[in-house]
Amino acid sequence: MEEEDDADVAFLSAMSEPRTYAEAMCHTDAFQWHQAALDELAAHKRNGTWRLVKRPKEHRVIGSKWVFKVKRNADGSIDHYKGCLVAKGYNQRPGFDYLKIFTPTVHMASIHIILALAAIHNLHLRSVDVSNAYLNGEMDCDIYMEQPEGFAEGDPKEWVCLLVKALYGTKQGGNCWNHKMCSVLESLGFKQSYSNAAIYVMSKGDLHIIPPVFVDDMTFVSQSLSAIKDIIAQLRQHFKL
Repeated sequence: MEEEDDADVAFLSAMSEPRTYAEAMCHTDAFQWHQAALDELAAHKRNGTWRLVKRPKEHRVIGSKWVFKVKRNADGSIDHYKGCLVAKGYNQRPGFDYLKIFTPTVHMASIHIILALAAIHNLHLRSVDVSNAYLNGEMDCDIYMEQPEGFAEGDPKEWVCLLVKALYGTKQGGNCWNHKMCSVLESLGFKQSYSNAAIYVMSKGDLHIIPPVFVDDMTFVSQSLSAIKDIIAQLRQHFKL
């Protein structure tokens, strides 16, 4: 019975999530979906994700899409409504709309070793999550995108978005974010591991701090808790944690 109840919750959740903005506005929770979209656009405005420009004649303009999700609590009740704007990166052309897409990811075996060392030597661990990580990366190519459905400014046939930051859905989004994160960590004194590019190490005398990175999640491991807190405070000057 419990498994059936969980399946019912998952089914109702999927049924309550519109696939487009137009569909969301026909929904019984239209106000909540509209507010979720407004919150997302406000975040992009603060971030400077794009700027409006005249539609180019010699460049491809990729589409954009709303992704709406109901975030639920453990008991199945609604926590909040989430609207996420993504680019239709599958329309991007290699060599024209993106150059590099590789993004290093820490191996699980490496994480297991680091956690084992932390347990053996009684080290401190602190994990942080970078909010909207991809939006911190600067675009490496000129990417033009259609304006968000339902929120076009001016004539959408004339005005489009020139992406300044690496919006989710773009081919190079992960690579741009990784480049930004790497530059910030290196400015704080970390060095990238040669054997695993997703592991960084800071060594100052007897002090060592090791943060393995999994996309937007970082876990700092060190014998000094105050040093970890200091690094996290410095990271907050660059990213929203």
